[in-house]
Amino acid sequence: MYELVYLPVAKSDIENIILYISEKLSSPKTALNLLDAFEQAANALKVFPYAHEVYKFSKTLLKEYRYVAVKNYIIFYTVFEDKKVVEVHRVLYGKMDFSKII
Repeated sequence: MYELVYLPVAKSDIENIILYISEKLSSPKTALNLLDAFEQAANALKVFPYAHEVYKFSKTLLKEYRYVAVKNYIIFYTVFEDKKVVEVHRVLYGKMDFSKII
């Protein structure tokens, strides 16, 4: 099993998404369901980190990013095989231009 680590920016992404849905859209139940879905997807990465595709960017990156879709959002992560660590880098809305963010 792999250790799951969230970068601070990924934690912030999740917090902002949940607050937006809960407060701005006045849908706390939907926000909690989404948070639960994020947690389930992330926990599955601890067992099967290579189950998802490598994300193909137009530019060359220093790390290989994989991604998993959760509802309308994308979790971007890297796997450090030598340390047995899955590192969650970003959680972004699926219709964003990722090339400018990652």
